[in-house]
Amino acid sequence: MKVMKWSEGDVYEGPGHFGCWGIHKALLGRDTNNMTINVSQFIPGGGCEMGAGPIEKYYHVLEGTLIIKTPAGDVFTLEKNDGIYIGPGEERAMEVPGPNPCTLLVVITKPV
Repeated sequence: MKVMKWSEGDVYEGPGHFGCWGIHKALLGRDTNNMTINVSQFIPGGGCEMGAGPIEKYYHVLEGTLIIKTPAGDVFTLEKNDGIYIGPGEERAMEVPGPNPCTLLVVITKPV
């Protein structure tokens, strides 16, 4: 077992992200065998560019609003306690409409 205090973790910047910082709570290969768990905080107007990765992701909104867009034109608006699963290779862009910041719990699986 490992306790993860809210005030603890390693700060990082995700590639393609802007107006955002993340905190590694449990890092694959260091703290876990199969996943990385992060808390990401976006300022209003922050987000990430359209892109995809080879791994599974789950985003869970802890506070604020997050808008996710797909290349096909789908738009998903997530509010507090909403979550979204993004499969390997699925492209998405994200933005925080404001006026409030958005805090996400992010779970990323081990690459296969």
